[in-house]
Amino acid sequence: MCNTEPCPENAPSFRSVQCSAYDDVPYKEELHTWLPVATPMTPCQLHCKPDGKFFSVMLSDTVADGTECNPGTRDVCINGKCRHVACDWAIDSEAQEDRCGVCHGDGTQCLTIRGNFTLRLGLGYVEVIEVPSGARNVRVDEKGEAINYLAVQGEKGEFYLNGRWFIQWSGEYRAAGTTLYYQRDGEKESLHIPGPTKEPLRILLLYQTENPGLVYEYTIPNENATRKPEFHWSYADWTVCSASCGGGLQLSKPKCIEKEAGLVEDKYCDPATKPVEKSKECNKHQCPAKWWAGPWQHCSASCGQRGIRKRTVICVRSLNRDQQIALLDDDCEAKLRPPDSEPCPHKRPCHGERETWSASQWSDVCSDEPCNFQSRHVYCSQPDGHCKEEEKPTSRRPCANLTCGVWVVGNWSQCSTTCGDGIRKRNVTCRGGTQCHQATEPPKTEKCHNDPCVAHNEDSNYIPVDEPLPKKTGHKHRHGHDQKPNPKKSSRPRFVAKDIIQIPMVELETKEYDDEADDLEINNEVEPPKIQKEPALIPYVFEDDDEEDTDQDGSRYSWKVSVWTKCSSRCDGGSRKRDAVCLDTVSKHVVVEELCDAYKRPATLETCNTEPCLDWVISEWSQCSAKCDEGEMHREVACPKTHHCNPNTKPEERASCSLRPCIDWVDGSWSQCSTTCGGGVQIRHVKCVNLTSQGPATGCSLELKPNHRQPCNLDPCPENKAAFSECRDKMENGMCKSMRHMCGTWYFKEKCCITCTRKRRPPKRPTHHSRDRNHQHS
Repeated sequence: MCNTEPCPENAPSFRSVQCSAYDDVPYKEELHTWLPVATPMTPCQLHCKPDGKFFSVMLSDTVADGTECNPGTRDVCINGKCRHVACDWAIDSEAQEDRCGVCHGDGTQCLTIRGNFTLRLGLGYVEVIEVPSGARNVRVDEKGEAINYLAVQGEKGEFYLNGRWFIQWSGEYRAAGTTLYYQRDGEKESLHIPGPTKEPLRILLLYQTENPGLVYEYTIPNENATRKPEFHWSYADWTVCSASCGGGLQLSKPKCIEKEAGLVEDKYCDPATKPVEKSKECNKHQCPAKWWAGPWQHCSASCGQRGIRKRTVICVRSLNRDQQIALLDDDCEAKLRPPDSEPCPHKRPCHGERETWSASQWSDVCSDEPCNFQSRHVYCSQPDGHCKEEEKPTSRRPCANLTCGVWVVGNWSQCSTTCGDGIRKRNVTCRGGTQCHQATEPPKTEKCHNDPCVAHNEDSNYIPVDEPLPKKTGHKHRHGHDQKPNPKKSSRPRFVAKDIIQIPMVELETKEYDDEADDLEINNEVEPPKIQKEPALIPYVFEDDDEEDTDQDGSRYSWKVSVWTKCSSRCDGGSRKRDAVCLDTVSKHVVVEELCDAYKRPATLETCNTEPCLDWVISEWSQCSAKCDEGEMHREVACPKTHHCNPNTKPEERASCSLRPCIDWVDGSWSQCSTTCGGGVQIRHVKCVNLTSQGPATGCSLELKPNHRQPCNLDPCPENKAAFSECRDKMENGMCKSMRHMCGTWYFKEKCCITCTRKRRPPKRPTHHSRDRNHQHS
């Protein structure tokens, strides 16, 4: 890159110069003064808007080379593409700034200041911190939700954010040579200033209620730094899973970290000690079954209208990126199954066959809209044929057998505001049928534009919409410093005309203070005030003016209003209210409304948050928590932007899942084999059991029932034991033993088979050996 010095602060941007080049070119027969429009999604196109108009035009599909892509970055457009420019001004370089703003730095040349602001109660603007010039990475965050507002003031007293009781939208605001990133999520605020700041900035808190606490930090240069940096390797956060189901991969890469400075370039750490990249599996749950359709095969006929072409359609489940398995068709949704056959398109007639009309399949537009019409392509079998027009099939038909009506719109209401931008409404009804086409429903609301609001005094860029909160000026605080509001002005937040937001109702109790009590010390024990609404005559304390607070026409009675309530809806249009009372400006008492001018009564109801709600983002269902019977599955349901989705339409995050009953066959241990050889049988108990209650059950699949009988000891028996397997003593065991000497008779041998065939033990005493042997052979 070249000419890297920053342009003068008040000089027009390079993009502005390119828009101005079209000031002399007529657009729709008119000349305009063109101003640049930021388009973050297409930063390298030239979008401009006419000064004072409410539309923009793309004047060129590419900006000039060197145009910055987005404000606050070095990235530039080259040949119509946004290219990264690093801190060393090299294109696509990996150089990076450390926290001190030093390119290739080690993070030791600066100091980070951190703190908490805990003053619970305050009046008006109270200083939180003063950030010096040259500061970077300024962050201020509320610890909890509160209807207080962060404000930023320059060294000359000018406000850059939420000043003079005017509240601005969340957004980006240029100030002090940098950008203020102001964010409000619900009632919780945060402020980020990347820096470096070119002037000191005061960060203030505009009190409306009790402060839940603020945390802040910022970084300043430290030219006298002597600390020796300490570097080490540390793993970065896990990357997003590479697959949403079926098993993906997450990575965690080692990064070089300085002990106090945080992330720095890898070159500062010892490459010899760099750990290896870590990985882990993720999203290992099964992918849902889906239909897969193969390519169409050749037509079954080369001519005529009777040809059919087919393709393979199967139900599959992805196991990983490269592998799928086929499932049964019942595992996929039948209504989503693609057709596996269809008539062949555009085949010429066979010889001697007359031309006929052919039609494609009906379009699939009826799933969510019964008032839609299906269409199909109807054509003659030969492009140059002569099909009979009276035989031509219809090419359009209604989705459902019902009478669909038409949308009827009423007149627009008056604009919700008398100046600036507002909203107007109208009635939209369906008539002439039971249902109307949802996609063509006319809008019920639209923006309306009035003349710009009239400026007031020195606050020429703003308009007030509210009167003061009850307050007392000149108070001191134990912590922090008040910026005392001008008692001649309103002491309640007003809103920039183009940046109106809602401020919820604040209940404050008004007390009459003693005229001599000039100072009020507030500490943690002070209770927050509350407004009393009864009885009818209430002493209200407003600002102490040197002169009477009277209406502009001289009347002593004027309208006073309360704070707007919270909007009834975050999006899609809601409403908010406030109270209006008639006040005697002399006695400071609320009086009957008839004493005030009815034509000047402030509005007490208005629309708010009219931007459409965003769609909820949902993930796939998880696996069922149980393997049988009833279980639970869950999924992630999130809003792309906090508080910008309709809570009434939030999808369920949990659902019950019904699986097969928790019953199964349970088998016992096998019995001993009925024989030791030659083939026997074993048996066991097999029962159908409820796995939850462990009691008997019915309904187990007979096809899956385990065997309760099986063969065993199939080896053949030895020959000398073949008969032994059938041999047994049929008389009492003791009788067979006592009559062993009769084993020589066939009758006794059959009755005492085992006793007679078993070999006798040798005698213990040799003197009996011969006699025993004689007995054995007798």
